[in-house]
Amino acid sequence: MAEDRVAVGRVLGPWGVRGEVKIAHFAQDPDRFTPGTTVYAANTPLVVERSRPHKGYVVAKLGGIVDRETAAGMMGLELTVAADALPPPQEGAYYHYQLIGLAAIDTGAETLGTVSQVLETGANDVYVIDTADGSQLLLPAIREVVIDVDLERGHIVVDPPKGL
Repeated sequence: MAEDRVAVGRVLGPWGVRGEVKIAHFAQDPDRFTPGTTVYAANTPLVVERSRPHKGYVVAKLGGIVDRETAAGMMGLELTVAADALPPPQEGAYYHYQLIGLAAIDTGAETLGTVSQVLETGANDVYVIDTADGSQLLLPAIREVVIDVDLERGHIVVDPPKGL
């Protein structure tokens, strides 16, 4: 892949007969599909011609998709955008893709493992840490537990609650 890309949705199937698709959007902000935005299906760039929210999904017309059959052929494809096309996150916030792969170290500088997943629970995110022994540690992404995120050094500093 020539540039880093971030998944923003998945095509669920065709919508109507004029080439529109129904998209499950991964971002909290469905505006990732505003007209003029370029998304990629595999390595094929597609420009969003129009879009609208519909019952928690996005219905969009993507350039080059002109009929229901072509739209149906896109079912299951992940849609991505160039990472550098994303707006910078707010101060102290991070995109999930930025956290995946970071080392998790405790306040005593002991490596606990690697962030493998970020779960959205509603109240707060939960970081899934894969440990060296093959187990997983689930850490709530709250200030009392996640002390520091250092993207440049490639780690997060955590203070796990007692008993974890």
